[in-house]
Amino acid sequence: VARNIHVNAPVYGKTIRLTGGASQYNYATGEATALTATSGTPEYAIDGTALGAMQADRIKVVVTEKGAGVKMSGDMAANAGELTLSADGKISIGNASGR
Repeated sequence: VARNIHVNAPVYGKTIRLTGGASQYNYATGEATALTATSGTPEYAIDGTALGAMQADRIKVVVTEKGAGVKMSGDMAANAGELTLSADGKISIGNASGR
């Protein structure tokens, strides 16, 4: 959970949840509420290089900030078939798969 997230290495786990953008995060519910940004909106709130691959049973990538997007050049593989991606801005994905 951060306004800007950079994924520069492989990430593995059972569940991966990335929440980017100006937001207030409720740890009890796991939900994020968008806040008004205090400075310029980034083009990509979540930015992954070619080395930033993700593999998990469940992957959830959410950008709450209006106009901010997601760029993941690396592979995204959701082994249990649960891959969720939500953003108001640009979305650029390399390879994504779910079983």
